Amino acid sequence: MGQYLSAHAAKKLEKLDPEDFIPGIDLQMMYKEMYWASEGCLWEYIQRGEMNTDAMEKDFQALMDFWKSVYLRRSGEET
Repeated sequence: MGQYLSAHAAKKLEKLDPEDFIPGIDLQMMYKEMYWASEGCLWEYIQRGEMNTDAMEKDFQALMDFWKSVYLRRSGEET
């Protein structure tokens, strides 16, 4: 992760409450994974030569729903 991105990530990560996530999650690695996946998704659209914003929104919503299911602690789950 580049110097700018690391500084940017640090500011964002300090605002997160680790208790909102499943135990043992490396929040910095989670941030990197989300960044890289988002970048890769955009790269795919660029390579195909299309900028279908409806499809992009659908893809990003699917990514966010997936991340929520993987990383967030479920309500009532013990710490």
